[in-house]
Amino acid sequence: FDEIGIFHAIGNQGWYPKCGEPAKYDQQTVEAGDMVEVCVDAFKILGSKKYQMYAKKAFDWFRGINISQKSMIDPITGGVYDAITENGINTNQGAESILSYLLAATKLEEIEYQWTIDLIEQALSLQKEEFEKMIEGLKKKAQFHKPVNYEEICIYLQELLTKIKEMKD
Repeated sequence: FDEIGIFHAIGNQGWYPKCGEPAKYDQQTVEAGDMVEVCVDAFKILGSKKYQMYAKKAFDWFRGINISQKSMIDPITGGVYDAITENGINTNQGAESILSYLLAATKLEEIEYQWTIDLIEQALSLQKEEFEKMIEGLKKKAQFHKPVNYEEICIYLQELLTKIKEMKD
């Protein structure tokens, strides 16, 4: 990860020689997928939120938050490109690439449900005044002007929480 949080796989054109610099290219999908899986496991074992964040950022590599600033997902076929090279995207779409993406997405989903559950439970644990203050702040950010009923939101969040937990199981 660089200083602004973008995942950079070590390129296979030189790898990372002892006492040297890691190669920038070719960055392959398998490295991004593996990083997602490792970070999810680290989060589940150690409980540190930084690994949850790293997992999301490594997954964002597929979505174009990478050295090339291009999505690795073919918008027409849904396939996954093989690598980022010095000359651009290697548009081959091998089985290893799609499997790396699908395994990473599946692994990330394991903690995304829990993250959503934690967020809803946190909101429901707030006192009415704190909750309303939070909602007002969100309304301002979203430029939403309709009145919001605290009780209705709590009922909705409880229902949403139940549905998410059912989906998780």
